[in-house]
Amino acid sequence: LLIDTAVLSNLGRTEAAVPVLRESLRLAPGNALAHLFLGITLRHRGDVPGAVECFRTAIRLQPGEAMPHCNLGKALQAQGQFAEGLAAMKQGHELGSRSPNWRMPSADWVREAERLVALDRKLPEILKGKAAPADVEERLDLARVCSAKGLYAMAARFCEEAFAERPQLANDLKAAHRYRAACAAALAGGGKGGEAAGLDEKGRARWRGLARDWLRADLVLRAEQLKERTPAARAEVRKRLRHWLQDADLAGLRDDEALAGLPELERRACRALWAEVLALLARAERQKPLLRT
Repeated sequence: LLIDTAVLSNLGRTEAAVPVLRESLRLAPGNALAHLFLGITLRHRGDVPGAVECFRTAIRLQPGEAMPHCNLGKALQAQGQFAEGLAAMKQGHELGSRSPNWRMPSADWVREAERLVALDRKLPEILKGKAAPADVEERLDLARVCSAKGLYAMAARFCEEAFAERPQLANDLKAAHRYRAACAAALAGGGKGGEAAGLDEKGRARWRGLARDWLRADLVLRAEQLKERTPAARAEVRKRLRHWLQDADLAGLRDDEALAGLPELERRACRALWAEVLALLARAERQKPLLRT
């Protein structure tokens, strides 16, 4: 069951992985590995509180295992609990480093967690205009901090500024800076987050439009990726586009209930975007790999 679930998750079909894992836990509730995998799957689906609960259960069942601690650290960071995330990550790194077979870059994860804690402390001064981001990289890290704290418009603004200064950052599909920026902009455009009350409809519409533009730019690159005609490229495109179709952050641009409240022209623009997404996904589903001689 666990192997099948890992395959489903890697393919981006997390909606199929969750019931498989829950059935595994019904049969064996003390299976720490199943709790870990379920937590990872839930986090990818956007259910971070559910993921945190799973990781804590896995730690309770097997406190000496490193990966549940590391994953808990990541999940806590996603909730804006950066100090707690750092503590969990340090514990995971300490446990993992005791094993000669440990291959995870947990030292890098700890340094990243320390950086997020420092930026979280610096953010209030930046928001007050008493300090400024040190460089483009710090803007992107601050965007991550803001998203975790529900400051979606500010997160999108930091990304927009970073892309204006260094456009090539937006085209890095592996880093996914533009995709995360689109998610933040979509949430801000949907009136979500701590700044929602300060955004009028014109401001929200701007963020929704920018989110669509960013997603469409990524979609163009995914289409280019598919032209490689390799199994790896095909699997990556399928996985990412399936994630787009279920990512809760994009619901305001995708789901019928949210679209019903938008102006007609904007509804059409959103539906056109998702039609393009579905068309490219269909191409990826049916594409046969290029035979090389």
